[in-house]
Amino acid sequence: MVTPEEVKNFLNINDVDDSIVESAILRAEERLKKLLDADVIPEESRIKQAWLYLACAELAPFINAYFTKREDATVLNVRMFVAEAEKLLKLIPKTLLVRA
Repeated sequence: MVTPEEVKNFLNINDVDDSIVESAILRAEERLKKLLDADVIPEESRIKQAWLYLACAELAPFINAYFTKREDATVLNVRMFVAEAEKLLKLIPKTLLVRA
């Protein structure tokens, strides 16, 4: 399981209450179970890392998850957290067609 301390250390934040981080971890756990189509999350390092990324994405409203790409454009890091989690979980959209 991912702990609030791991999430806070990864994001380098200390000003978010543990209960908020714990709630984000639980939401990430539910999302992870849906992505894996499993009732129990396997204990693998890549899956734990994906869980950490998803918890960070769930914390977006409480942390500064934005960065300015240009003066007129702001990009949300949440997509990057989710994309990295999906990459670790080796997920490919079911609608993806590969033609030779």
